[in-house]
Amino acid sequence: MSIDRPRVLMIGPSRKSQGGISSVVNGWFDSAMPERADIRYLDCSIDGSKFAKLAVGCCSLLKTMLFARKYDLAHIHMGGGNSYKRERLFVKAAVNAGVPAVLHIHDGLFRILWKERSDQAGRERIRETLEACARVVVLSTEMEGYIRSNVSATVRTVCIPNGIVCHSPMLPKQRGTVLFLGHFDDNKNADAIVRAMGLLKERGLAAKAYFCGDGDVDGHLKLVRQLGLEDTCEYLGWVSGQKKQKLLDRCSIFCLPSKNEAMPVSLLEAMSNCLAAVVTPVGGMLDIVDDGITGRFVAIGDEGSLADVLCDLVEHESLRSGIANAGRRKVLESFSVDVTINRVLGLYREVLQEARG
Repeated sequence: MSIDRPRVLMIGPSRKSQGGISSVVNGWFDSAMPERADIRYLDCSIDGSKFAKLAVGCCSLLKTMLFARKYDLAHIHMGGGNSYKRERLFVKAAVNAGVPAVLHIHDGLFRILWKERSDQAGRERIRETLEACARVVVLSTEMEGYIRSNVSATVRTVCIPNGIVCHSPMLPKQRGTVLFLGHFDDNKNADAIVRAMGLLKERGLAAKAYFCGDGDVDGHLKLVRQLGLEDTCEYLGWVSGQKKQKLLDRCSIFCLPSKNEAMPVSLLEAMSNCLAAVVTPVGGMLDIVDDGITGRFVAIGDEGSLADVLCDLVEHESLRSGIANAGRRKVLESFSVDVTINRVLGLYREVLQEARG
């Protein structure tokens, strides 16, 4: 066992997948982390058919059962949807092999999994899984408090926010441009932005919103057509790499009116690129945004207030740029990838020192 350069079996969705977890993990691998920890990464899922997902998951689970004891610890990344049902098997395999397990919860809907999607027996299995872990990593202080208060006070939680690689922003920004990056569903609530853009159009304000992501795209486009907003709301599909960076360089406002969130990487990326953030006060966004200073909060579903805030930021460039600059400073100080990696490696040392006794 090496505390200075631990051997880590890391398990999560394919690093080629679309989504926040792969973005976070790729940021770690692109930094100095591989020099400070000996990491083997196993894909627990991939983008593709259900059969392909099942085959990859089963293969990686078998490898974990056979080889986990060769590592100092297992670090398992858990997303949303059915991810918990899969990842709990990896936790069990690591614990059965006598290897400390770190479960990293990236799911902003965990409370819904606990409260609405699980019966008594299901909640007991969740509790047992979390209590079996050497640590449970969460992304926000809100989630840390929720698990301790509702799941179990004995779960050893630790809050480690997401971190990103920060680049120098392209300035100046194009005035009146709003950006949404995410999944089109009820939770991300991109429709609220569409309706707010309709209100801005009624006021005669020149603004344009760019929507990027996957999910219920047809429903999103149907609403845009119903409201006659084809000239102010443009859908660009899933974007990544240079295409996403060009949008971050161009746009001046980032909007994410979600009903639940963990800690969206898209928000950190936008703020680091000097976009003024307009978000709802949920999950990790409460830790990132100081209302009126590093971003603006709007209540969930309050499309009138959302339109008012967007109007203020479009019409008053000094207000927008002040919030954007303060937001970038906040990300640089507290949410850079180097800060996150130092905290993760510190967690590894703590876990291994306990295991060594």
